[in-house]
Amino acid sequence: ILKNLHTTLLGATTPASFKESIPMVAASDGFLSRCIFVYVEETHRRFPMPVLVPGGPTLGELRERLAWIACYTEGTHVLSEQAQIAYNRWYSKVSDQLAQNPEAKKYKVRITQHVLKVALLLKAQRYDNSKIISYDDFMLAKKLVVATYHSMGKAVSEMGSTEYDKKTARVFNYVKRAGEIERGDLLRKSKVGTKMLTEIIDY
Repeated sequence: ILKNLHTTLLGATTPASFKESIPMVAASDGFLSRCIFVYVEETHRRFPMPVLVPGGPTLGELRERLAWIACYTEGTHVLSEQAQIAYNRWYSKVSDQLAQNPEAKKYKVRITQHVLKVALLLKAQRYDNSKIISYDDFMLAKKLVVATYHSMGKAVSEMGSTEYDKKTARVFNYVKRAGEIERGDLLRKSKVGTKMLTEIIDY
């Protein structure tokens, strides 16, 4: 029994590996829309070993700050009146844009929720006892998330509808509909071949 579970994954890969490891079904089952992809073409940083950022907080200070956030930011947070008006206006605009672009909807449908989550993080790092997410928190969160979404086009575009993707989706749909199915029945219905079926099931 899992209660109050909040799972977060921080991962890294390349567009080519992403295409090979994530099937197209991920675009329609909600996985992609729950992810925020941070994409950069290349990096110019060179660090032989990880280092603390010069002028940044020490590990001890970070521990103190995280402890403060854990103690004083529990409970429901709400948008300020000004932030709520701005969010409502932007939400309607995003909804209209997604309605006109079903392809983008596959991975952008939760962008408004991501902005609210980032706004909450920005509010938390201000070390403010109130439970109010300000207009500035919301606007900065929107700016950060929208810019990040613009950069993720390259990564998501690598997900082509290959034959493997189609077969994976076919097997996935048979299992989803059946709930439980014998391997032989799945092999006959999906017609993907024994070797590929094994690969898909292992995935």
